Amino acid sequence: MTQQDLHELARKGDSRAISALLNQQLKASGVRSKAVIKQGCLHVILEAEGDVPDRPSCLEIVRVKVINWEVEGVARVRVYGRQTGNSVAAWQQEFAVAVGGYSNFLSSQSQGATGSPEVEASQEAGGHSKPTPPTSHSSSHLHPLWRLVFLLGMILIAVGAYLILEQSQSDEPEARAEALIIDN
Repeated sequence: MTQQDLHELARKGDSRAISALLNQQLKASGVRSKAVIKQGCLHVILEAEGDVPDRPSCLEIVRVKVINWEVEGVARVRVYGRQTGNSVAAWQQEFAVAVGGYSNFLSSQSQGATGSPEVEASQEAGGHSKPTPPTSHSSSHLHPLWRLVFLLGMILIAVGAYLILEQSQSDEPEARAEALIIDN
């Protein structure tokens, strides 16, 4: 199978092709990947012998590659980092994939992050592991769109206040002039 064939399969959402292409990129750092697509989210598990995969460098490789491939039907990517043989991820990061090569980091967890696709799949298949409660996200993890709306709202309030202040200051000389005319 050629590189072009792998890229075409990856673009069409073939998990094995995505893993193979990522493995080519991550091989030098001793990291292996497993990929699965579920409900519009590409889950990528990164494993390394002896130590947890380096989060920043691995995330950048996955982010750039997935955006460049323009995988059909994938709106989000969740990346998990763990040691080989561990079923629990040491960290996870999720980001949105948008048209035009723009992506946004949505959420992040570290130290015993749960929710890897293999764990979820075993639970769905009747496994006896206890479901993990959903983790709560602090308010500092606001969705980027809400941050933008908040920022625009603050700008509009500031501009409105400035215009009202300017208007009230410009009305004062006219009011004084009218008062002088009436008094005379």
